[in-house]
Amino acid sequence: MRMAVLGDRRMVRGFALAGIRELAIAPDPETARETLGKWLSDPGIGIIIIPARFRSDLQDEIRSKEGIREGYPVIIALPDGTEEGDYSGKEYLKMAGLE
Repeated sequence: MRMAVLGDRRMVRGFALAGIRELAIAPDPETARETLGKWLSDPGIGIIIIPARFRSDLQDEIRSKEGIREGYPVIIALPDGTEEGDYSGKEYLKMAGLE
């Protein structure tokens, strides 16, 4: 399964440097919804990473596709500096379900 990243230019560039090939820059919520809808239906994509600030705008799109592919793709919303919170190691462990 492939990993896909949807976000701003900075986030997408970082994941491109890590070798991720499924990338999309979303300048607005509508573009993000279109791309996410396409990726949610793609059986080859197992993980989709989005910035935390997109989560509320994309929640309806995510819910509309829940259960279609038996638990996939997993959607991970990463903090991007626009939300409050202490994202030192402990918070990341919580978000990943490891603590």
